[in-house]
Amino acid sequence: LYGKVLYPLPGNGVEIEISQEYVRFLSSDCSGKDCVNCGKLTRAGETAVCIPNKTLIRLSGKSSSAPDVLTY
Repeated sequence: LYGKVLYPLPGNGVEIEISQEYVRFLSSDCSGKDCVNCGKLTRAGETAVCIPNKTLIRLSGKSSSAPDVLTY
């Protein structure tokens, strides 16, 4: 990936931002906004979840240089 890419997810109120350095929940229509407040995920093993919207971001891989998997 080069630069930032925004992924609005159809069927729920979540928007995910992916860049070369991080992945994060950019916005969500959930009431608590805990997913957005998790901030930027930058290393393998980090996870953020939006339970009301049934959306999970998990970074996997051997190094922390860049995200290589997005799961939702």
